Amino acid sequence: MKYRECLELIKKLCGPLEPIATGIEWRCSRSDSIKAVLFDIYGTLVVSGSGDVGTAREMSSSSSLQAALKDGRYIASEDAGEKGVALLNEEISNVHQQKRKKGAECPEVEIRDVWSAVVDKLKEAGSLTSAGNTSIELLAVSYECRSNPVWPMPNAIAVVDDLRRKGIRLGIVSNAQFYTPLMMEALFGGSPSDLGFDERICSWSFTVGQAKPAQEMFAAPLEFLAAAGVQAGEVLYVGNDMLNDVWTANRAGCRTALFAGDVRSLRLREGDSRCESLESDHVITDLSQLSGVVGEE
Repeated sequence: MKYRECLELIKKLCGPLEPIATGIEWRCSRSDSIKAVLFDIYGTLVVSGSGDVGTAREMSSSSSLQAALKDGRYIASEDAGEKGVALLNEEISNVHQQKRKKGAECPEVEIRDVWSAVVDKLKEAGSLTSAGNTSIELLAVSYECRSNPVWPMPNAIAVVDDLRRKGIRLGIVSNAQFYTPLMMEALFGGSPSDLGFDERICSWSFTVGQAKPAQEMFAAPLEFLAAAGVQAGEVLYVGNDMLNDVWTANRAGCRTALFAGDVRSLRLREGDSRCESLESDHVITDLSQLSGVVGEE
């Protein structure tokens, strides 16, 4: 993987984004029993232009792909972007369907495999050629950043640092792709582990093979924490989606904090029966409020 080039491309394509207030009132109280905090990424730790990872493909344009193919060093015809977007959606749907047949509750793709298939089909159609030194990773990073630009949520870095200094174990459970940790490194100034996140309690959907609200996303982090003496009820999960985050974490036995800080990414799921009588333990509208919930005064 062209690691450094991916980082530079993310920095080039992502610029400051401000959250849009939701009008929801925050409510939270101190909880001395919390020993670990697990975070969602898109719409929680980062402002997401499209609201979440995985929705970008529905909002994207052929021009974004046309530019991304150039960033990946492919030689594309004028219609490659339009054809490629259709092929991308088709390939993702096909992978999801195949995985569901094998029993996956909420199947997730490995986006590099998807892009490889799309590139092959564009070449077969005569819409794409390569002269060597091409990069699926640069193509994928460029397309994601153009379709779904992101930026650190206000106070994200500060609250992560505060919780780490308090001795709280930090992890991530997020629908994500290979570029998500790279995005954090490029925009937060350090890799997840550099920032204090324990890789053993980080769960990324592209490596699990399933996405939230599948319970598998929480399995490995909670198993490790339990072996370390931290029970699920001592874990706080922070996310912006009542179904994917609050409902799923609640089923896993965790405490929950709904992040209602950006109208673009807040998902209340009011029409979903699973969320009808569901309440999160806390509601926060600014990540700095977590400092008043977890740890010592």
